[in-house]
Amino acid sequence: MEHFFRYSLSTLLFALAVFVLFVIFVLIRMIIEAKHIHVRNIRLSLPELDERLEGMRIFFGSDIHAGPPLREKGMAKLVERINMLDPDVILLGGDYVGGHFHGTDYFYPALKNLRATHGTFAVAGNHDYWETGNEMDTLMYEAGVRLLRNKNACIEHNGAPVYIAGVDDLWAGNPDLLKTVEGIEQSEFAVMISHNPDVFAEGLPNDNKGGFDLALAGHTHGGQITAFGKWAYAPTEFGKRYLNEWRIEDDVPILVSNGIGCNGFPIRFYAPAEMHLIELSRGPEKIEDLDMGVDVSIAARIARG
Repeated sequence: MEHFFRYSLSTLLFALAVFVLFVIFVLIRMIIEAKHIHVRNIRLSLPELDERLEGMRIFFGSDIHAGPPLREKGMAKLVERINMLDPDVILLGGDYVGGHFHGTDYFYPALKNLRATHGTFAVAGNHDYWETGNEMDTLMYEAGVRLLRNKNACIEHNGAPVYIAGVDDLWAGNPDLLKTVEGIEQSEFAVMISHNPDVFAEGLPNDNKGGFDLALAGHTHGGQITAFGKWAYAPTEFGKRYLNEWRIEDDVPILVSNGIGCNGFPIRFYAPAEMHLIELSRGPEKIEDLDMGVDVSIAARIARG
């Protein structure tokens, strides 16, 4: 009997040690995933791309949620990293504040230091409405950023027009896709930005009222805390369809980013913080992750359903 109890005790202690090590592993990974922001380098090839847009570099970042660890120094480092990528245009996908105290004080002073050839364009997220309200328009303007609410803007890259359209937030704003695309020629390259990807569910306009070559969104954080990447709760009505990564719907590549920051505690689990640098190329439709050396467009098509 004594031998049995000794065996049981040693087994229990071993199991407890394994459990403690597992918890430590999870906590360390959660902190690292939140603090280390991956730059996802993507080459997007499109068969009908204007040759003058070959090599154009589009930066996309979403869900910054300024606050720990993105306070003054963290925001300054983030802006420096973005500028070092030398983007031609910077696109921001909403939720710049939210979940932390004084997020506005951290985010907007740093925003004015972003640098891109054709400037910075942004849409609003639900937290921006809830925590910044009408002040957001003034803060964006003072930082030199164009805030797009159901409207679009046209820039020229090497003489080729590029339309950037921003739709209002689905939860806190009044999204209007048809108004957003007014004036966009179907033959011209166009990018749609929405904070919430659910806006895309009914289909992006692709008739004579305007078509899109790329759609970008955030909002979901990729689940932020997931079951080892296999399952996650995310604020979307469409489950895995718009949880994260790339989709191709109606021949439009759609990116739903995990985002840069965190809502609430600065932790993530199998949903690493990320921002994207997308390089345009002319060729057969393909979405290449240049860091991993893989074509993700096949998986994007499979995930359509």
